[in-house]
Amino acid sequence: MRIDIPNDIKSEYEGYNLIVTWLNTYKHLSGSEIIFDFTKVTFLEANLSALIGTIFEILESNGNKVSVINMNNGIETILRKNAFLVPFGFDKINDRHDTVVTYMKFMPNNNTGFQTYLNKELLSKPQFPKHSEKLGKEIIRNIFEIYENARTHGKCVIIYILDNIF
Repeated sequence: MRIDIPNDIKSEYEGYNLIVTWLNTYKHLSGSEIIFDFTKVTFLEANLSALIGTIFEILESNGNKVSVINMNNGIETILRKNAFLVPFGFDKINDRHDTVVTYMKFMPNNNTGFQTYLNKELLSKPQFPKHSEKLGKEIIRNIFEIYENARTHGKCVIIYILDNIF
């Protein structure tokens, strides 16, 4: 089954709605090959990788094979730099400018790994605003609260992380 993505995908209502529609439309499939064709997409906000990854993994958990094709070079480059496309057969590209936040999945009990990720992928980035150590700890504490809410209240099996703040 080939799914033609009709337009650019941004972090706004229409973008989120489009991505969630993929799940609502195709969640009943099992044992199928689902190909997402990005021919018409010229812009995709990289922070949406977490949501798209969640949807793809749900589709794969039903025994489907998910693949992506025809990404424009700019989108492909960013999604290779943030490691989102690696499971789909693409090599990771080194981010020599250190501006990309790596796409990651965390098991809910991996608090140490998540804290290390926040320090490396957020607070230590050169583009992240200068801040005191105390403010850095407060930033991590607040983000950690969201992580804990997903784990505790959302009963998440896996927590997907990526935010493109730069």
